[in-house]
Amino acid sequence: MTTREIFLETCRFGRPARAYRWEMPGAWGATLERWRAEGLPEGTSLFDYFSMDYHPGFLSFQGDTGIVTGFTTSPYVPPFPSEVIAEDEKTRTTRDGDGIVKRNLKVRAETSMPQFLEFPVRTRADWRRVRDEHLQLCPERRFPKDWTALEQRYRERDYPLGVPITGAFGHPRNLMGDEVLLVTYYDDPALIHEIQEQWVWLYKQILDEITAHLQLDYVLLWEDMCYKTGPLISPALFREFMLPYYREIVGHIRSKGTDLVFVDTDGNAEALLPLFLD
Repeated sequence: MTTREIFLETCRFGRPARAYRWEMPGAWGATLERWRAEGLPEGTSLFDYFSMDYHPGFLSFQGDTGIVTGFTTSPYVPPFPSEVIAEDEKTRTTRDGDGIVKRNLKVRAETSMPQFLEFPVRTRADWRRVRDEHLQLCPERRFPKDWTALEQRYRERDYPLGVPITGAFGHPRNLMGDEVLLVTYYDDPALIHEIQEQWVWLYKQILDEITAHLQLDYVLLWEDMCYKTGPLISPALFREFMLPYYREIVGHIRSKGTDLVFVDTDGNAEALLPLFLD
């Protein structure tokens, strides 16, 4: 079996010849430094060292293909201008490509959550400006000018290929931040529905273009929406503000010949699992 066949057989509850080995995000810089001090050869890829199965997807799809789909970040084209706003001896405050102002440690930033200070959307006017300036299809900047090289690279592949996208909670949270989003579900539900409708529209267009050129094995949605004790929103909010849009986008994905749809989330998602399955 090829690694692609093993992957698909595993995901479809078949009988793979062996376990598919998929370590997705890699390791923190501090971890790599320690392991190298303990004997990991310099320049050795962790994926090769631990015999992980290669595939472009999850965190690597956009870098491997040049196609902007979003994932933990929203599918902004163009991204927001990045800038350093302030810094002191230990921290640096920046505005990133998602338009989020955050304060990070200067040393070992990856070992600590940033302090989120400001998000790009607080009002309906903010949302419509961001929508019009950063969330249109913009194919000349989102996709390759010539698909030929990618088509040839992936046509005869023996490994899986998957597209990551930002989810129906992750995307509005990127726009507003947790606190404003959770309040807006109650104070301005129409705005949330407007954001979700545009989310579906944009990702349908993105997936239409990608699947016209590449055969996908899966689509992966990012929804880091749970803490250790439970989800950040209730099942009732999920049913109203996420489930209809999930059904529409998943139906569209399957209409393009891709039957595998994954969700990446953190924390205790048990209360939401029946809804994800639905």
